[in-house]
Amino acid sequence: ATENVLLLMGRLYKSGYLPQNDDLRSMITSAIKWIDFETQQDYRNNPEQDYTRYIYIHDFYKGLKSVPTANPAIVSTMTQRILTSWKSATVFNKAIYASILASNSYPSVAKTILTSLREYAEYTPTKGMWWPSLDNMTNWSMSKIGATATILEAFAEIDPGCIDIDRIRQWLILQKEAQNWGTSVTSTTAIAAILSTSSKWIEGSETAVVSVNGIEIKPSETEKLTGYFRTPISLSENKNSKLNITRKNGTPSWGSVFYLHKDSITSIKAASCPEISIEKVLVTTIGNGSPTTSYADSLKLGQKLSVTLTLHVDRDMDYVTIIDERPACYEPVEQLPKPIFAEGIYFYRENRDSSTRLFIEHLPKGVYVLSYDVWINNAGTYASGIATVQSQYAPQFTAHTSGERINVK
Repeated sequence: ATENVLLLMGRLYKSGYLPQNDDLRSMITSAIKWIDFETQQDYRNNPEQDYTRYIYIHDFYKGLKSVPTANPAIVSTMTQRILTSWKSATVFNKAIYASILASNSYPSVAKTILTSLREYAEYTPTKGMWWPSLDNMTNWSMSKIGATATILEAFAEIDPGCIDIDRIRQWLILQKEAQNWGTSVTSTTAIAAILSTSSKWIEGSETAVVSVNGIEIKPSETEKLTGYFRTPISLSENKNSKLNITRKNGTPSWGSVFYLHKDSITSIKAASCPEISIEKVLVTTIGNGSPTTSYADSLKLGQKLSVTLTLHVDRDMDYVTIIDERPACYEPVEQLPKPIFAEGIYFYRENRDSSTRLFIEHLPKGVYVLSYDVWINNAGTYASGIATVQSQYAPQFTAHTSGERINVK
């Protein structure tokens, strides 16, 4: 815990934001003296142990007069060990090693390690640059978000101005689009890395200009710090209306347009996006008890159905909801809400008057088949209802099934 706090404070100091507070600096000095004492004792007893974190923390405080320098013997031992073994290290450790070597008179080797890191990375213009080999197994109390932020810091320190810096920043920010960054250690590491590796992304920019058929749409209110605004746009019946959005700055920005209209539920067609899709199938049993797909015009009063929802997810997401609208003739077999573990994920299911809802806290990339059972309790003709899945962090990641009529005899 002490080391995590020192890392966070070190990032504040290195970025120039550590408060000019004597008590705070005294506490930092005392904490570093304590890890110096503990580490030097460990080194005397076990010199083969890994002390990279000790050196890495010290490197953040170079220039702070009240803080003692790292033990020279430990630094020398570890740098020599890194020089001979970095090629077999993990991606995360390579970034740490590169930073340590750059801070301790081995800048050329540090750049060679960056070249190695590039070989293990993937890049696309829409997703940015990332390392597939990183997973959510924690490194120094950080998930792959924090590990990637640490790699970003190494690139900015060793090769400032390279194009990969913005690419890594892009990937990090896009993860926040649909995910919780996680612990305070991970979140602060990511934020510090993004803010400290380039100034142009946090420069003020003029509000985007939105126009329809050449007429500018002016929002009534704009959020001061981020430039966020939301405004209604009225379109004429002319289907050739042209929406145009322009900006002067070259910094990244996000926006979306939602078109709302009313229509019969049976006219709704299935829709999805590259990130997520959903399919709904009704499954019942025939006379011999084997399952079969049930068609909408062959349902009978008293039948028991299994409503099966299949999700295809192209990226990790947090806080995903599924709302499956039920026709009036469906009565859930299980009435009470409850948490469920299925398909390797936890979710909470609740039944409302006209829908069954699933709340998923974490949904990794993959394919999932989720189901619940209902009784058919009334005969007649009904609208089947659509199933909708949506990321609550990124509402643009939405998909739904088609609407249709069903007949119950």
